[in-house]
Amino acid sequence: MKNNHINQTGDLHMIDISSKDVTTRIARARGSIILNNDAFESVVTMNNKKGDVLNTARIAGINSVKQTASLIPLAHVIPINSVIVDFEIIETENKIKDLTKATIRCIPDGEHKSGKCVFSGKPSSQRVLFAKAY
Repeated sequence: MKNNHINQTGDLHMIDISSKDVTTRIARARGSIILNNDAFESVVTMNNKKGDVLNTARIAGINSVKQTASLIPLAHVIPINSVIVDFEIIETENKIKDLTKATIRCIPDGEHKSGKCVFSGKPSSQRVLFAKAY
């Protein structure tokens, strides 16, 4: 597999995108998390001692998309027109799915993925049974 960030001499570099056409692209990422009964109930009823968990995750996802160039080495700083983080609650499975959608001008290398990494976070042994980023 060819890595565009490695030049002919084996050195890492940031890809030159100056000759590329400016386009509008949509990047999407999905993830899910399964919680134990108590944690799931506290999130869904917004009765969590830490506050509104889903809006906190939404803010973290949006901010991480905005900070992609700082979080992912060699990523370009590119204009982001919008970021939407939506949640689907599946009560029969104690599962919360999310979809992060970023509208980006230029080439969306990893911007949507960084939003997903922040949403999933590190699993807490007490609250999170499963976390997956796509």
